[in-house]
Amino acid sequence: MASALVILHESSGERRRLVGGRLVIGRALGCDWVLSEPGTPSLSRRHCLLEAEGGRFLLRDLGSTNGTRRNGEPVPPETAVALADGDLLELGRHRLRVTLEEEVAPRSAPAAAAGASLDAILAGLAGGPAASGPEFELAAVEPRPPGPIDPGAGLARDPLGGFVEELQARPARPLAPREEGPSRGDHGQPQHESFALARPEPRAAPAPEADAAVARSANTFAP
Repeated sequence: MASALVILHESSGERRRLVGGRLVIGRALGCDWVLSEPGTPSLSRRHCLLEAEGGRFLLRDLGSTNGTRRNGEPVPPETAVALADGDLLELGRHRLRVTLEEEVAPRSAPAAAAGASLDAILAGLAGGPAASGPEFELAAVEPRPPGPIDPGAGLARDPLGGFVEELQARPARPLAPREEGPSRGDHGQPQHESFALARPEPRAAPAPEADAAVARSANTFAP
């Protein structure tokens, strides 16, 4: 079913689009589409009528002087004629090409299916019951077998071709020999003068006079 009628004036490039109602064409100022022409007019004041009716677009000549032609065939006055896509209308010296625009189907169903698919994916990830919509199955992740990790396994698929082979073919660098001996500090000499703790002076021996006095005291109290 056509949803719109597009009328193109082949000489001037003017265009009209009829969705519903009617469109009166002529040279009078009261017409819906006024077509002017120099010299002797070939178009009547109210020449023809285009209208939408029952899902179709009709052409009706309004009793014009020079008549209306559809694809070279004259249209009887005051008689409705159904238009088809690509018809050529001749109104005096004017040529009009009509195009029917087909109705576009609504796109609500794909949108609803996309929403249902999203709900189903979210429900599947959460572990709950899947919503209505296209069925799907989440792929299980295979566990990696235990074993030593190959450091070059991740680089094997590196887009830099030849890098892994060059890295594996390069000989290992020998380690420097370890130095034996006392450990050395990493810091340099401190920026201050060295110092040493003062040694205590030796205590002097008792004088001989004190020993003699002690001896005399002992002799005095002897029995």
